Amino acid sequence: MKTQNAVLIKNIFITLAFASGLIIASNITIPFFPVPFTLQTLMLLIAIFYDVKIAFKSTLLYIFLGCIGLPVFANFENAYLIALHPYAGYLIGFIAGVALACYLEPKNLLNKILLFYAGLFGIGVPYLAFFVGLHEAIVGGFVFFILPETLKSILAYTIYRYIR
Repeated sequence: MKTQNAVLIKNIFITLAFASGLIIASNITIPFFPVPFTLQTLMLLIAIFYDVKIAFKSTLLYIFLGCIGLPVFANFENAYLIALHPYAGYLIGFIAGVALACYLEPKNLLNKILLFYAGLFGIGVPYLAFFVGLHEAIVGGFVFFILPETLKSILAYTIYRYIR
Protein backbone atom coordinates (compact mmCIF):
# COMPACT_ATOMS: atom_id res chain seq x y z
CA MET A 1 0.00 0.00 0.00
CA LYS A 2 2.83 2.40 0.84
CA THR A 3 4.43 1.69 -2.52
CA GLN A 4 1.19 2.45 -4.40
CA ASN A 5 0.80 5.73 -2.51
CA ALA A 6 4.40 6.67 -3.25
CA VAL A 7 3.93 5.96 -6.95
CA LEU A 8 0.68 7.96 -6.99
CA ILE A 9 2.32 10.94 -5.28
CA LYS A 10 5.30 10.72 -7.64
CA ASN A 11 2.98 10.62 -10.69
CA ILE A 12 0.97 13.59 -9.43
CA PHE A 13 4.16 15.57 -8.87
CA ILE A 14 5.50 14.71 -12.34
CA THR A 15 2.15 15.57 -13.94
CA LEU A 16 2.18 18.96 -12.21
CA ALA A 17 5.80 19.50 -13.23
CA PHE A 18 5.07 18.82 -16.90
CA ALA A 19 1.93 21.01 -16.82
CA SER A 20 4.04 23.79 -15.27
CA GLY A 21 6.65 23.23 -17.95
CA LEU A 22 3.94 23.63 -20.59
CA ILE A 23 2.89 26.95 -19.08
CA ILE A 24 6.47 28.20 -19.14
CA ALA A 25 7.14 26.80 -22.62
CA SER A 26 3.99 28.39 -24.02
CA ASN A 27 5.24 31.80 -23.04
CA ILE A 28 8.64 31.46 -24.65
CA THR A 29 7.43 32.77 -27.99
CA ILE A 30 8.68 34.13 -31.25
CA PRO A 31 5.84 36.07 -32.86
CA PHE A 32 4.93 34.69 -36.26
CA PHE A 33 1.81 34.90 -38.36
CA PRO A 34 -0.52 33.10 -38.31
CA VAL A 35 0.77 30.88 -35.45
CA PRO A 36 3.39 31.94 -32.89
CA PHE A 37 6.47 29.78 -32.47
CA THR A 38 6.61 28.41 -28.91
CA LEU A 39 8.38 25.64 -27.05
CA GLN A 40 5.15 23.83 -26.08
CA THR A 41 5.75 20.94 -28.45
CA LEU A 42 9.24 20.48 -27.03
CA MET A 43 7.78 20.05 -23.55
CA LEU A 44 5.00 17.78 -24.82
CA LEU A 45 7.46 15.53 -26.64
CA ILE A 46 9.66 15.22 -23.55
CA ALA A 47 6.55 14.28 -21.56
CA ILE A 48 5.48 11.76 -24.23
CA PHE A 49 8.92 10.16 -24.23
CA TYR A 50 8.93 10.06 -20.41
CA ASP A 51 5.45 8.55 -19.97
CA VAL A 52 2.58 8.96 -22.42
CA LYS A 53 -0.13 8.70 -19.76
CA ILE A 54 1.49 11.41 -17.65
CA ALA A 55 1.86 13.49 -20.82
CA PHE A 56 -1.87 13.12 -21.50
CA LYS A 57 -2.82 14.10 -17.93
CA SER A 58 -0.42 17.07 -18.02
CA THR A 59 -1.89 18.27 -21.30
CA LEU A 60 -5.46 18.00 -19.99
CA LEU A 61 -4.47 19.89 -16.83
CA TYR A 62 -2.79 22.63 -18.88
CA ILE A 63 -5.84 23.06 -21.13
CA PHE A 64 -8.19 22.90 -18.12
CA LEU A 65 -6.27 25.67 -16.34
CA GLY A 66 -6.64 27.88 -19.40
CA CYS A 67 -10.32 27.02 -19.76
CA ILE A 68 -11.11 28.09 -16.20
CA GLY A 69 -9.56 31.46 -16.93
CA LEU A 70 -5.95 31.21 -15.84
CA PRO A 71 -3.57 32.96 -18.27
CA VAL A 72 -1.49 29.91 -19.17
CA PHE A 73 -1.53 29.96 -22.97
CA ALA A 74 0.91 31.78 -25.27
CA ASN A 75 1.22 35.46 -24.38
CA PHE A 76 -0.48 34.68 -21.06
CA GLU A 77 -3.93 34.37 -22.56
CA ASN A 78 -6.80 32.27 -21.27
CA ALA A 79 -9.47 30.26 -23.06
CA TYR A 80 -11.97 33.11 -23.08
CA LEU A 81 -9.77 34.97 -25.51
CA ILE A 82 -7.92 32.07 -27.11
CA ALA A 83 -11.00 30.51 -28.73
CA LEU A 84 -11.13 33.50 -31.05
CA HIS A 85 -7.54 33.09 -32.17
CA PRO A 86 -6.46 31.24 -35.29
CA TYR A 87 -4.17 28.97 -33.27
CA ALA A 88 -6.82 27.63 -30.88
CA GLY A 89 -7.04 24.45 -32.97
CA TYR A 90 -3.47 23.65 -32.06
CA LEU A 91 -4.44 23.51 -28.37
CA ILE A 92 -7.10 20.96 -29.23
CA GLY A 93 -4.48 19.29 -31.41
CA PHE A 94 -2.21 18.96 -28.37
CA ILE A 95 -4.84 16.82 -26.71
CA ALA A 96 -5.48 14.79 -29.87
CA GLY A 97 -1.78 14.27 -30.58
CA VAL A 98 -0.91 13.20 -27.06
CA ALA A 99 -4.02 10.98 -26.96
CA LEU A 100 -2.94 9.25 -30.18
CA ALA A 101 0.56 8.70 -28.83
CA CYS A 102 -0.84 7.59 -25.48
CA TYR A 103 -3.61 5.22 -26.41
CA LEU A 104 -2.13 3.65 -29.51
CA GLU A 105 1.04 3.06 -27.46
CA PRO A 106 3.61 2.65 -30.21
CA LYS A 107 6.86 1.14 -28.99
CA ASN A 108 8.97 3.14 -31.42
CA LEU A 109 9.72 6.76 -30.44
CA LEU A 110 9.51 7.89 -34.05
CA ASN A 111 5.96 6.55 -34.24
CA LYS A 112 5.09 8.43 -31.05
CA ILE A 113 6.41 11.63 -32.63
CA LEU A 114 4.49 11.04 -35.86
CA LEU A 115 1.24 10.26 -34.04
CA PHE A 116 1.63 13.37 -31.90
CA TYR A 117 2.17 15.59 -34.93
CA ALA A 118 -0.67 13.90 -36.85
CA GLY A 119 -3.07 14.89 -34.08
CA LEU A 120 -1.57 18.35 -33.65
CA PHE A 121 -1.51 19.39 -37.29
CA GLY A 122 -4.56 17.32 -38.24
CA ILE A 123 -6.70 19.57 -36.06
CA GLY A 124 -4.62 22.75 -35.92
CA VAL A 125 -4.25 23.34 -39.65
CA PRO A 126 -7.94 22.91 -40.63
CA TYR A 127 -9.00 25.15 -37.72
CA LEU A 128 -6.45 27.74 -38.79
CA ALA A 129 -7.79 27.56 -42.36
CA PHE A 130 -11.12 28.98 -41.19
CA PHE A 131 -9.28 32.18 -40.27
CA VAL A 132 -6.60 32.56 -42.94
CA GLY A 133 -7.56 30.28 -45.83
CA LEU A 134 -6.30 26.82 -46.69
CA HIS A 135 -3.11 27.84 -48.51
CA GLU A 136 -1.92 30.15 -45.73
CA ALA A 137 -2.84 27.55 -43.11
CA ILE A 138 -0.78 24.88 -44.84
CA VAL A 139 2.20 27.14 -45.45
CA GLY A 140 2.16 29.19 -42.22
CA GLY A 141 0.68 26.56 -39.95
CA PHE A 142 2.45 23.42 -41.16
CA VAL A 143 5.23 23.81 -43.74
CA PHE A 144 6.94 26.60 -41.81
CA PHE A 145 7.06 24.36 -38.73
CA ILE A 146 8.56 21.24 -40.32
CA LEU A 147 12.20 22.18 -39.69
CA PRO A 148 11.69 23.73 -36.22
CA GLU A 149 9.57 20.79 -35.09
CA THR A 150 12.15 18.33 -36.40
CA LEU A 151 14.84 20.13 -34.41
CA LYS A 152 12.60 20.26 -31.32
CA SER A 153 11.98 16.52 -31.66
CA ILE A 154 15.72 15.84 -31.69
CA LEU A 155 16.24 18.19 -28.73
CA ALA A 156 13.33 16.58 -26.83
CA TYR A 157 14.86 13.15 -27.31
CA THR A 158 18.26 14.43 -26.16
CA ILE A 159 16.73 15.98 -23.03
CA TYR A 160 14.69 12.85 -22.37
CA ARG A 161 17.80 10.67 -22.59
CA TYR A 162 19.51 12.97 -20.11
CA ILE A 163 16.69 13.04 -17.51
CA ARG A 164 15.55 9.41 -17.59
